Amino acid sequence: MRNSRIVWKFIFVSLIIVVQLTATQNLSFESSANSSKQQTSVDKKVYLYNVSGCFAVQAATPNTGPSKIYMHIPIAHLNQAPILLSVYSDTKGVIENYRISSNYSSGNSLLEVSINSLENTDVVYIYWNVPVLIEYNKFEDLPSDVTITPEYLLPEEVVGWLESTEYVQSDNPEIITKAEELIEDDTNVITIAETIVNFTGNEIIFGYSSAHDALTVLQEESGVCVGKANLAVALLRSLGIPARSIFIGPLIHYLIEFYLHPYGWVRAESTGGDSPWPFHVTTITYCIDPSEENSQSFHNGLGYYNGWVVYWGTTNPAVLLRIVGDRCSIDSYLITTTQNNFDQAINLTKDVWEYNKEMIGDQTSSNSERVLAKSMRYQQEAIHSFIEKDLEGYLDSMIKALNIFDGTSNTITIIISSTSAGVVLLGIIVTTVYVLKKKRKDEKKLDTTINS
Repeated sequence: MRNSRIVWKFIFVSLIIVVQLTATQNLSFESSANSSKQQTSVDKKVYLYNVSGCFAVQAATPNTGPSKIYMHIPIAHLNQAPILLSVYSDTKGVIENYRISSNYSSGNSLLEVSINSLENTDVVYIYWNVPVLIEYNKFEDLPSDVTITPEYLLPEEVVGWLESTEYVQSDNPEIITKAEELIEDDTNVITIAETIVNFTGNEIIFGYSSAHDALTVLQEESGVCVGKANLAVALLRSLGIPARSIFIGPLIHYLIEFYLHPYGWVRAESTGGDSPWPFHVTTITYCIDPSEENSQSFHNGLGYYNGWVVYWGTTNPAVLLRIVGDRCSIDSYLITTTQNNFDQAINLTKDVWEYNKEMIGDQTSSNSERVLAKSMRYQQEAIHSFIEKDLEGYLDSMIKALNIFDGTSNTITIIISSTSAGVVLLGIIVTTVYVLKKKRKDEKKLDTTINS
């Protein structure tokens, strides 16, 4: 008993020391952070885009039967993170359910809306809304001169975007010759990209070609945004520069991204002929993987058109679907903050979005619906805080939203936020184990003495 009391007293006193050290360290961190904020100018801008899209749905013939409709919505991509999703219609009883389908490559996802049978040919409007956190980035920090990086030095996850494919024929002799002709002796990736998108944007006529693949657009010297993107990507890949097409929304348009090692992905406007293209001007709804650059890609009912990679549509031929541009919108809100706060906001928002993708539309459990509803209330509070230019409030609400998903909102967690406190806690554990072991050893000796 006496040994036990000593152990518990030791633990109690040590815990007090830990709490005091942690509190002192936290105050020190807070003081340091405030001092840093006073000494350093705020260096990062972040947007919240409230993105809304609209589809007109119409029956080609009455009584269509149930249908599934697929829509591109903003995805988590580089420093872009969706927050939450809402879907609705101004016609009651049309929407049966909706979910986020993640059965696509490179972390892409689509909105899948299940609708009930359309009884007549009246037009029905279906709306989606996704607030998105996105980095304000005009690529003003690009290095001035970066030579083409050998493939073996590129990150493994980037190498795939060097591949020659059915739509992006970067190994075709005509593509290779044109790329070499354009760049001459240039070895700087940044100026090479500028030259190539200037070519696709200004020398390739904007107009429909017989197909959208890179080679056809080059041969016919004509193409729309998707064809120009495919050609720019093919020309860059032929030179050993990883590149890819990206799809933006809520309206239909294609841009490209090329990889600058070790800086990262840089955006360019292959239709308008501008490179780099500001990151924050658009929201990305799909990042096209090389495995999809072919005629076997699944198109959710869209007709085959060589070079076109996009997935919005419906698999029910009795249902007609079109994007309604004048009912799409983007409202923007801007906060200026530090790089650390921005990184925390983006990463936290991406974590919450992963849970949203998994749980939205999950009808397997009523508990899932309750958890999602509770978390989404905090997400809505976070959005309101951002609009009020309160990033601290945004972070606080998003942490609560994530804790709901993690199941930690009703637990008490002790966070050791300093090295000193961690060392003391480790000392408590080691010492406690030692004392208890010694106690058991002494008791065994006593039992042996008594028995003998």
